[in-house]
Amino acid sequence: MVRKNKTKLKRKIQGRSHLTFSFFVVIRFVQDWTFNPKCQEHVMSFCDDFLKNHDQAHIKSNDRGTSSIICFVDELKDVALGGNRTAMPQYPNKCERADVNWTWPVAEGDLDGAIASFLTMESCVVDDNNQTSKMRDEYADYIGYDADDGTLKFVTISVDSSVMDPWSRLSEDKTRVEYEYFQGLVEKMDETAKEDCGPVMMTDLNQKFIFMNTQKIYRTSAVQGALIGVGIAFVVLFLCTQNVLIAGFASLSILFVLISVIGTVTMIGWELNTIVAILITILAGFSVDYVVHLAYAFKTAHGSNEVRIREAFGEMGVSVLSGMMTSVLASLPLFLCSVVFFASFGTFLCCTIAFSWVFANFFFMSLLATFDTKRFQLWGNAGDDEHVNGGKVDPDNNTVEI
Repeated sequence: MVRKNKTKLKRKIQGRSHLTFSFFVVIRFVQDWTFNPKCQEHVMSFCDDFLKNHDQAHIKSNDRGTSSIICFVDELKDVALGGNRTAMPQYPNKCERADVNWTWPVAEGDLDGAIASFLTMESCVVDDNNQTSKMRDEYADYIGYDADDGTLKFVTISVDSSVMDPWSRLSEDKTRVEYEYFQGLVEKMDETAKEDCGPVMMTDLNQKFIFMNTQKIYRTSAVQGALIGVGIAFVVLFLCTQNVLIAGFASLSILFVLISVIGTVTMIGWELNTIVAILITILAGFSVDYVVHLAYAFKTAHGSNEVRIREAFGEMGVSVLSGMMTSVLASLPLFLCSVVFFASFGTFLCCTIAFSWVFANFFFMSLLATFDTKRFQLWGNAGDDEHVNGGKVDPDNNTVEI
């Protein structure tokens, strides 16, 4: 059987483990668990089923079209039967088997000695260079044999995922599909073999499923933090303007900045991790600066919408532009940093400031120029159309007569 380095999904049929946490984790196996003959037959049945009836959408096939399975029980049975099963597709070439004094299934009294003898034999599995190795080397990660006390602690079946690999990380939703599929196989095994073998545990050796849960935490915390930030920004903007519509438009502008920044960093190849989750959480706080200045300037201006827009730009436009330019220039040196956080923060700051300025000036102010916000002014100045600083406003010509 030719094997390459791939993602391994390991199943352990074992006694229940108890974890004791101190400065490290101590794993204690149930002492009365045994790999009894009935359990051996169950595991062999699972191996045959994986080999012949595997789902190629989830379990990878090898070069011969069969499942890329690693099942030491299959070779253990072949040894017990004297090599009469070497026509199986996972053994492309017949190899010699040593004579043994145990049969299949192995009796409980002979099991520990049989496993110890089995591990010293030459395997029929060949690697990419058509070389074989000892059983103990071939199945080092798949047989839970304790050489100190000469007992078997657990047995495994290992298959390759056709979707996941060790070199890339899938999104949480795609990985969860694979997790649910393999967890379904575990439940199916438990229905058949739990009474004879004990509970089945599924383990991803490349920790993709662990990262899946971590990614879910990142996503949840980032989304919650961003939405809370937008909510706080709405409250601050409402207190500054006393106008529901202006605060709503400003919050919508901040939300679009958030979407634009996340989309940009995704396109440049960022993955969701601790740093990105923190940056997304504080994104709303960085985005509120320009809209709150323009919103307050518009709210305190007098006259028609066009007059108030011009006055707001006249009072705050230059200051907002200067603030944007200095912030962007301050972020550029961070691009040269070798520390990941500083380099990431520089990219994040530059994108956030640029999008905030664009949306504040062209999106937010366009909405204010289009809609009548005075009807939504709850208290305070709503922009008096009649008098401005002692002058009279001509609403038709958008001018002020002094």
